Amino acid sequence: VRTFVNGALESLTAHGIAGINHLTYNTTIHIDGERATATSDLAVMVPAQGAFTAISLGRYHDVLVLEDRWRFQERRISWFKDELPGAFAAALAPIFTHQPA
Repeated sequence: VRTFVNGALESLTAHGIAGINHLTYNTTIHIDGERATATSDLAVMVPAQGAFTAISLGRYHDVLVLEDRWRFQERRISWFKDELPGAFAAALAPIFTHQPA
């Protein structure tokens, strides 16, 4: 996770996006034994005119498994309106691979 976050921050900074804030909300979790599925809405916020503004909204689709603790087995992201702002998409390209839902 540390390597991913550091890579993401470096790529975003290289594309002129700094001070990013990521919010996760409206999480629902369904547990079935040692497997769970979860959905969470997300907002990507950046500083703008002394405040933060959302540049992208989406949803996480997670599969978790219980080992010694709950761990992510899979995480997919769907973006609302199925698109990202150009600079943000370019910054994320080296980090994520796009797989249609």
